[in-house]
Amino acid sequence: MPLVPGPASAVDKVLAKFAPECGKSVHVPAFDLNTLLPEDRTTARYDGSLTTAPFAEGVQWFITKEKTVTINTIRRFRSCSRTATRARRNP
Repeated sequence: MPLVPGPASAVDKVLAKFAPECGKSVHVPAFDLNTLLPEDRTTARYDGSLTTAPFAEGVQWFITKEKTVTINTIRRFRSCSRTATRARRNP
């Protein structure tokens, strides 16, 4: 499900529970997973592989309609992703 900048959604609420530091364990209280999905549940499916090592094949990808999150949520996780990438390159 592609995340695009827009109004706050249930996805923002769930992602806000995650620690800002990448890799730390956190407790996420129970919530309705259906709130993370778009109302239109139409999907496209294709066979592919993992996008990170070990890049194993045999993965089935399901793509749904877009869901919005705030620009702050996008910035936070982009920053976290960059930090994790640098840490893997410089152990």
